[in-house]
Amino acid sequence: MHSNAKNPTSFTVYPQSNTWRCWSCDTSGDILTYVMEKNQCLFSEAIEILCDHYNLNVTKDASYIKLKSIADKNENICKRYESKLSNIIDYLHKRGFTDKTISTYRFGWREDIKALTIPLIDRYGRIVSFTYRLFNQKPKYKHGYNNELFDKSSYWFNLVNIRKIIKKKGRVWLVEGHLDAASAFQDDEPALAYLGIIISKEQLLSLKQLLLHLEDTEVILVPDQDGKAPGRIPKVRQMFQKHWSNCNLRVALIPKEDE
Repeated sequence: MHSNAKNPTSFTVYPQSNTWRCWSCDTSGDILTYVMEKNQCLFSEAIEILCDHYNLNVTKDASYIKLKSIADKNENICKRYESKLSNIIDYLHKRGFTDKTISTYRFGWREDIKALTIPLIDRYGRIVSFTYRLFNQKPKYKHGYNNELFDKSSYWFNLVNIRKIIKKKGRVWLVEGHLDAASAFQDDEPALAYLGIIISKEQLLSLKQLLLHLEDTEVILVPDQDGKAPGRIPKVRQMFQKHWSNCNLRVALIPKEDE
């Protein structure tokens, strides 16, 4: 957020959705993201700041303690995977990733299953789960199980990185692969990845909420061409028509590599 913004309309609060948007720097979110942006702090610190302001004792809240425990555990696991990055660095470089991008996405290596580790980070910056890119078995990708912080059906990979550039580009790409989303971001393109071969209703509704005040944003669906996803495009179109009829939706079909 720009603290020196002179225009009083550059910051808008939407009581109906309990959200806000700063038009000067194109950031938005809820009360927690506001405190995080303003104080440049982590999620847990934002919680403590708010609780202190309202004279609440969060340290005795069982629900908060459990959620923080999950996030802290995942953070420690991520650091362990990152320490083994040398085992996978050549693969990532061959995929075209720069060291800066590798660091941004906190890729790592899990030795026991021979897999590239991809942390799943929520809009608050917490690691809520992991995806594993397996090299010695199929299917190639394995997602972490749902937990109190993570629901695969409503999660968008890469949201924390692209939410500030969607307005600038006027579009958002919806892709199937995590690495595709990371590659797009490296090229300054906003892409979100869904976990699976088809977008769920929950993901659609959360995307609609994200773009609530960016009505002209073009949504471009890019299904993989090596699976069942292309055949499910009509179902996705019907879902958008039912739940988000005025969405500026397009579908980009990428030819197979051998075509």
